[in-house]
Amino acid sequence: MSVKLTFGGMVQAGESITRYLPKEITILPPRDFRQADLIYWIYGPGPSWLYFWPKRFGKKPIILIHWVGSDVLTLTQKMTSRSLRNRLYYYFWKRACEKNSSQKQLFHICVSDWIQDELTALGIRSVPLPISTIQPQILDNTNHNEQRSVDFLAYLPSVNFEFYGGEHIIRLAKLLPGRSFAILSNDSEAEKAGLASSFPPNMRMIPYMDANSVQKVYRDAKCLLRLTRHDGLSRCVLEALNVGMQVIWTQEYIHTIKVDFNDFDGIYQKAREMIDNWVPNLAGQEYIARHFNDETISQTYRKAFDPILGS
Repeated sequence: MSVKLTFGGMVQAGESITRYLPKEITILPPRDFRQADLIYWIYGPGPSWLYFWPKRFGKKPIILIHWVGSDVLTLTQKMTSRSLRNRLYYYFWKRACEKNSSQKQLFHICVSDWIQDELTALGIRSVPLPISTIQPQILDNTNHNEQRSVDFLAYLPSVNFEFYGGEHIIRLAKLLPGRSFAILSNDSEAEKAGLASSFPPNMRMIPYMDANSVQKVYRDAKCLLRLTRHDGLSRCVLEALNVGMQVIWTQEYIHTIKVDFNDFDGIYQKAREMIDNWVPNLAGQEYIARHFNDETISQTYRKAFDPILGS
């Protein structure tokens, strides 16, 4: 039986995982949502009632919400807000979720085990399913005999600078003047220049690059610094592990080095110890090759979609 699916929310992210979906699913463009049997909405809390009101006059689609990380943080803040308006809105939203879930008209999935735990704490049942994956052409394609010129690599936007650990990273660079720091950012060149004006001499901003060039930067780096206040399953972490980088992360994850965002001394000690004794992260690279190849991810999606397609 063919199932018609359309993506909503972060549509571009949906297009990147199309190859993992079961073969009986036919993808429709978002504009054809009225003909869809399944709305795959990436980024919670999902579609607005106004956007999908025409479906009330036809068959009711199944809604699948894929939670990615920052959306859960926002939901938590709003559901625990002192604002009566927010609390009332999300009270009725949650009741609607419970009703539709019991009727198998709504399903929740999420990017990782810890996001599942956060949703559970809010009373939302979900199934972990990665949305950040490694493209098959860049899996396990690193020569570990080559010298790496970048000691620390980080993603750092001018917006949410503090949330992404910007102050920590600049402070680390100042305390480790003999080590090189390279920064990736999606900001405009003007915004990058403004951000870089506060960098110490051993820290540089990488100019805009296409995806292939970014992969070369990853292969030239020893360690990824991912010092976020909150995170989902970050693609940059997976890509770093894929090329044998060490990863220092404020989230606990296999084959990475766990640090506490609020403990800078601990971050500094672990960063210095790691870089002074750096070796390629072969275990991390092997883990990505084994668990994030197309066949394994497709099987994971198949397992997650079975109860949905059978509902």
